[in-house]
Amino acid sequence: MNVDCTDAVTAVSSTFTQPVLDKPPTFVSGIPGNSPDVSDDNVIATSLGKFTTTDPDTTCSVTLPVTAVYEIRKVASPTDPQKPEFEVWISNAVTQASIDFNDPPVSLTLTIKCTDRNVLNDITGTFNVNIVDSPPVFTALPATGTNIFDGLKHATETLHTFSVTDSDDAVNCSARVPENALFEVIAGVASRFTINVKAGVTLRAAKGPYVINVDCSDGDNDVTATFTQPVIDTPPSFVSGIPGSSPNVSDSTVTQMLLGKFTTTDPDTACSVTSPSTTVYEIRNVTSPVNVFQPEFEVRISSTVTEAAIDFNDQAVPLTLTIRCTDGNPVNVITGTFNVNIVDEDPVLTSFPTTSYQFLEDTSVSALELNSFSLKDSDDVISA
Repeated sequence: MNVDCTDAVTAVSSTFTQPVLDKPPTFVSGIPGNSPDVSDDNVIATSLGKFTTTDPDTTCSVTLPVTAVYEIRKVASPTDPQKPEFEVWISNAVTQASIDFNDPPVSLTLTIKCTDRNVLNDITGTFNVNIVDSPPVFTALPATGTNIFDGLKHATETLHTFSVTDSDDAVNCSARVPENALFEVIAGVASRFTINVKAGVTLRAAKGPYVINVDCSDGDNDVTATFTQPVIDTPPSFVSGIPGSSPNVSDSTVTQMLLGKFTTTDPDTACSVTSPSTTVYEIRNVTSPVNVFQPEFEVRISSTVTEAAIDFNDQAVPLTLTIRCTDGNPVNVITGTFNVNIVDEDPVLTSFPTTSYQFLEDTSVSALELNSFSLKDSDDVISA
């Protein structure tokens, strides 16, 4: 600086040099700092926090870790122009698809460097980023499903389709023990899953409703939902043999005779003859059916019936029996018909001669027995 002085006659000059040192910036607030816990499902272009320095010339950047995920933005209109303000942001260029925010530790420490362009005045500080993994979310999974019938499931049966969404993680779901012995959870397209009844299992209405615990995980967070499946009693139905008919059976061999067989669909089924009202016919359960889930029954002449006790010729041929079957549920009653064909056996002639007894004179004689024979019938009186 040049200093000029004069007394109106003489002028003198002198030079004064004032050294000025560059004042380094300092952090006023926000460094060291922490972001709040931020869910990873809404981190795109998110402001994580703010800090302030003392030098208007200051510029700042993230130096560690070396990443393009985070950036420092200068606030255009700070509260105090002499104290610039900065914000820590998730970069605009970052998408959830481009980075798994679960990979960095929580909290992730950023090293922030600020400078006024004099490298001697550079300052550094730390800012902790707390991006937490958001748990998966169930969608469209009701508490209770729609009614299904019980019984043997010959093929896989889908009960319900639902979704489990996660912003950036793959999700795996399964049915919990012990329900997984009967039910399964299968991944579908994208985030969709189905709850199925396994093929080959048997559901019982008496054991329902079935409560299925569905467990899902994204590898960091486990979530659970409960799905209740009501099961209603399946009405039995006739598989074979009803309507049916016995073969033609001779009335000489009907005692305790098997007349025919039929099959139903429900292992709980019990059957009986309801019409005509008689104790002559009975239904017997086969103890070892070919398929344990399809009980077999026999139509028989009752073991208490004898040929002497009933004349099988008295009934019409065929005689239609009405057979009633039920699984114990009064609303699940079915009926069918079975025709009994017991035919009258012809009398049997025995000891009838095939040749003449003797030659007789053509004279009048008193009564004379020429021969004797028998004529038998199993249940009919024979008259000459």
